[in-house]
Amino acid sequence: MYRIYLDGEVIHAPALGDKTRMVLDPTLKEEIHKAASLTFTLPDVNVGSRSVSLMTSTVSVYDDDDCVFMGRPVSIKRTWYNSRTVTCDGPLGWLRDAYIKPVSKFEMNREEYMSFLLDVYNNQVSANRQIAVGSIYNPTAPGYTNYTEKYGSIWDALQYPFIENPSAGSTHGRWSGQGNGMVYITYQDVDGTMTPCLGASLGDAYPDMGGGGQVIRFASNLLDLEQVLDGSDVYTVAVPVNSNEEGVQAVHGTDQVENAEGIAQFGRITRVVRYSGGEYEDLDLLLRRGEADLNQAVNAALTINLTAVDLHQLGLVSNAIRCGYFYRVVSEPHGLDTYYQCIRREIHLADPSKSKYRLGWAGAATLSSRMVSTTKALAGKQASMGAITNIDINSIVSR
Repeated sequence: MYRIYLDGEVIHAPALGDKTRMVLDPTLKEEIHKAASLTFTLPDVNVGSRSVSLMTSTVSVYDDDDCVFMGRPVSIKRTWYNSRTVTCDGPLGWLRDAYIKPVSKFEMNREEYMSFLLDVYNNQVSANRQIAVGSIYNPTAPGYTNYTEKYGSIWDALQYPFIENPSAGSTHGRWSGQGNGMVYITYQDVDGTMTPCLGASLGDAYPDMGGGGQVIRFASNLLDLEQVLDGSDVYTVAVPVNSNEEGVQAVHGTDQVENAEGIAQFGRITRVVRYSGGEYEDLDLLLRRGEADLNQAVNAALTINLTAVDLHQLGLVSNAIRCGYFYRVVSEPHGLDTYYQCIRREIHLADPSKSKYRLGWAGAATLSSRMVSTTKALAGKQASMGAITNIDINSIVSR
C-alpha cells in the first residue's frame, strides 16, 4: 500500500481511513534517463493543503517500507474549490539547479566523473537537496571525458556519457529509507549480452532463473498490449561527422558505422549524423557516440506498450516492476516470448491495476533467435558468480 509524505507528515494513507490524509489521483511517472515526476491533488481538507511550498517542500512516496520517490513541488495549481494540484520532480531534475564552468579536457573513470559532477552540484545547493553517488556499475571504466566550452548546468554535463548513450546503461535516482532521507544517483549498466543491471540479482531480471522476479504473461497479469513498429527514424549505417567535417575513418578504418542486425532486418539505410560540440574533435569519442546513437536508432523501431498487474502489489512476488530492469513478456496470441527492458512506467498509486508500462530494448526486435544462447550464458555467469541475493532499493544505494 502506497503512502505519501509532505515534509515528513503523512498526507496520503488509504489504510488510515482518514479523509484529511487522502489525495486525489496520485500518479508516479518514471522513465530511464529522465527525472521522475509525481502529480496529485490535495483537497482543501487535507492536512497538507496549506503547508505545501513551491520548490522547498519535500514529497516522498513509500511502498510499504521502501521509498520509491522523493521530489520537490515544481508546480502548484489552486482551483476554485481551494484544492491544489501539485507536480513534483525527482532528483535528476534537481541537477538543473547548479552550473559548471568551462573546463579543460580531462580523463576520468566512470565513478570519478559522476563524483566530480555531484561535488560541483552539492557545493551550490541547500542541504536538503544534496545528492550522493550511489552504486556505479564497473566504476573504474575509463574514457570518461569532460570538455566544456561554455557554461552549462550539471544536467547538461551529465548528458554524455550517462544520459545520451543509452547503450551504456541507465541513470536513476534512488532513495534511502526514512532514517537519513539521503538521495543517491545510481548508474545501472547493461552490456550486449543482456547482463542484468547492477543492484539486482539475476532473478530480478530473469524470473525463470530464480530470485523473486515476475513474468508478464498473457491470461495472467498481462491486461492489454500494443506492439509498436515505427521505421520513420530508423537507420542502420551511420556516418558520424564533427563540426570540422571530420569523420571516423582515421580511428575506425572507414567513415561508416554499421549495425549488422539492423541491416539484416531493415536493409542498408545510411544517415550522416552531425555532432557540433567541441568534444567531438576527439575522434574516438565521435565514434563511440555515433555507435551509441546508431544502436538507439535501430532499436527504437520496436516498443511495447502494455497494461499489466504488478504481482508485487498482490504480494505474490517480492520485487515491483522497475525502470531499467528486464522482464520476460510471454503472449502466445502475439507471438511473444522475449525479454524486454522497462523503459517507462506510469503508476496510479490509488489504483495500481491502471498502471501502464513501456518496454523495449537495444536489439529487442532481433533477439528472439539469440535468447537460448543468452540464457545459457547468463546461467554460466550465475554459476561463476556464486551465491546471488536479492538486493532491495535501500541496500542498492548504501555505501
